[in-house]
Amino acid sequence: MRTKTFFITAILICVLFTAACKGRSKDGKTGIAVFVPGVLEGSPTYMMMDVGVRKAAEANGIAVKTMEGGFDQAAWATQITALAAAGRYRLIVTSNAAMSEICAVAAETYTEQDFLVLDGSGLGGTMVSEVIYDHLEQAFLAGYFSGLITTSADLDGANEALKVGCAGVVDQCHIGSG
Repeated sequence: MRTKTFFITAILICVLFTAACKGRSKDGKTGIAVFVPGVLEGSPTYMMMDVGVRKAAEANGIAVKTMEGGFDQAAWATQITALAAAGRYRLIVTSNAAMSEICAVAAETYTEQDFLVLDGSGLGGTMVSEVIYDHLEQAFLAGYFSGLITTSADLDGANEALKVGCAGVVDQCHIGSG
């Protein structure tokens, strides 16, 4: 559920941003950079973010560059700053709650650079656009929709009971805080 929601949101936001950036802008920037805080391979969420941005950009004739940041979180700030300093990208798209603050620091120096953080933390300030998910509400909706799906006539064993055998989410930030 989360990855589908993330993918749909990413495409919608990218379409909106890329439609506003169609063609060459006044400052000469035409591309979009996708910064993956990690690697694409083995990460369905990041892969779908990249694919979503590419589809939206392709529909508007905009080039996309994807940069994998790797697993050294300490290097992400330098890498984001380098993308902004290059001055080639109208928009830098990334995901991960840690990226909100990292992009906010880069935005202080590169004030003309647009940043979009999907699944951000809300700590990006006014210079960074963010999509923030409430994971607890998202888990509730996933359970609710799972119950509704069980009423489908197309699903073997479905009935009107609106029951789900198991729906679970682990939020590691809250384990043991109870």
